Amino acid sequence: MAHENTVQKRTSVSFRTVILSIVGLWLLYFVLISARGFVWGMEIQLDLFWRRSLVCLFAIVLPFPPTSFL
Repeated sequence: MAHENTVQKRTSVSFRTVILSIVGLWLLYFVLISARGFVWGMEIQLDLFWRRSLVCLFAIVLPFPPTSFL
C-alpha cells in the first residue's frame, strides 16, 4: 500500500473581512432591536440607545484578545 502524503489546506479570510462581518452583524442587531422597540411603542428608546450602543461595541471587541492588536 502506498502511503499518500495528505496536505491540509488552510483556508483563511482577511482580517478586514472578519471585522466587517462582525460589525455588520452587530449593526444589523442594533437596527432590528431599535426597530422592534419603535414598533412596539417603547417610550424609553432614547434612554436605551446608549446601552444598546455599549453592548454592541463590547460584542464587537470581545472576540479579539488584547494581544491580537499588537
